[in-house]
Amino acid sequence: MGDRGSALCCGHVAETFGCRVANGCGGRDAGFIAHECPQGGMHITAEDLIQESLERTVVPVVPGAGFSV
Repeated sequence: MGDRGSALCCGHVAETFGCRVANGCGGRDAGFIAHECPQGGMHITAEDLIQESLERTVVPVVPGAGFSV
């Protein structure tokens, strides 16, 4: 996964191609995972996907410490 597109980069693409630009994330093994809504939030698109968010230390979450959304 790469970094989110900066406002400057997304603005340049939108201006150049005359279109709206939104960020998305995915991976080769999982396919498309989430997309950005017009309000700027990221939304998981796969109903059969379990996402584990890691702290900056990249240490996996302790079992039972997570929550469902």
